[in-house]
Amino acid sequence: MKRIVPLFFTGLFICAGFQSQLQAQCNVNEKYDKIVSGYHQSVVLKNDGTFAVWGQDLNNAGTGDLLTPVNMNVTNYPALTGTPLKATIGGAGGSGKEQAILLTSTGLFAWGTEGYVVANSLTSSAAFQKIGNTTGGDATTKLPSGVAPADVIQMTASYQTLILLTTGGYVWVLTQSSANVQGNAASAATTTWHQVKKDASTVLSGVTAIRGQVSNSTYGALMALTSGGEVYTWGNSVYLGNGSNVTSKNYATLMTLPAEFTALNIPKMIGVTGGVKGTSTVKNSYYLVSNNGSLYVLGDNSKKQLGIFNTTEQKSWVKAKVNSTTEFNNISYISVQEHDASFPGVAAITTTGNLYTWGENDGLMLGRTTDGSTYDPGFPGGFTAGTDKAVSAEMGGHTLVYLREGSEQFCYVGHK
Repeated sequence: MKRIVPLFFTGLFICAGFQSQLQAQCNVNEKYDKIVSGYHQSVVLKNDGTFAVWGQDLNNAGTGDLLTPVNMNVTNYPALTGTPLKATIGGAGGSGKEQAILLTSTGLFAWGTEGYVVANSLTSSAAFQKIGNTTGGDATTKLPSGVAPADVIQMTASYQTLILLTTGGYVWVLTQSSANVQGNAASAATTTWHQVKKDASTVLSGVTAIRGQVSNSTYGALMALTSGGEVYTWGNSVYLGNGSNVTSKNYATLMTLPAEFTALNIPKMIGVTGGVKGTSTVKNSYYLVSNNGSLYVLGDNSKKQLGIFNTTEQKSWVKAKVNSTTEFNNISYISVQEHDASFPGVAAITTTGNLYTWGENDGLMLGRTTDGSTYDPGFPGGFTAGTDKAVSAEMGGHTLVYLREGSEQFCYVGHK
């Protein structure tokens, strides 16, 4: 596949704060998942509340490429029923395999390479279809029992893992990865929805945002922010922010946060990245955006993914830097690579609209000069500070897409 400098596609108006007359599911206050990118695939929420998709293996058969954005409707996807509400992608780009998930008012659908988000037994082919019955789930919607499609606030996926945030702030996980990723100390069950708990008798609740990245059965971490400003994590390669070594946790475990954060000053955004490609061992890394513009980072830094101008693992929170001596103090938005099993990378937007990228530049996904190299924070090629102003961005497994202020087009860099 040809690697490209920033490219423009027309005809999409991504849901963003400056647009009007949006549909209910196009919530201008939602910080996450306006655009979702996997390896060579993307899905976008448009300003009329509908979705469009493009990329590798995303046609109705799940085996053909879409070279331009295609609307998610019954004409293009005949098995679709109900109104699309949420969409996500997960997979393992190192093998070129990804699976997309769509939630509609009638339930969950999947298409693309089987087994790369939901278990193989839940689909009959790569074609767009409603998934099969999950153990203990609702037989009609395929969601957890007692959860209606309208109850789902967020839906995100990573390799062999699907995560839901529902009303009441409850978190549900459907994973093939490991029991730890399930977050409730239950035995591993690949077709069973698991509700995340803090301990054997206490369900995690009050969650306002969920993020996670899973590489395999050894490396993966999920993260949840609550309305009270607490942050929890669980999985196979988690850091707690208290100076302790990376560990595994099979319940949602409270993280130690920087002193800046309180119940009245909670993190603005959260993120988790990671990625194991070939023989490399990359544990997970965590991100917190503060209301004053600081970006706190924690964890694995072998690919410069923490943005601190070195490759030193951080077991306690530190601040990302704009250069080797100066910390960021004006970050408003971040997107970290979370949907793919490989390629830890970060995109961050400042209050002035500058777009920075750092981490692993595999497939030129950061828009930086050398394919496969690792980079400290800097501008991607084709972005002009002071002229271009980024509104939203999505760091995928081999691509970066961002929406530019005042434009009806979006900018794209990486693997074409």
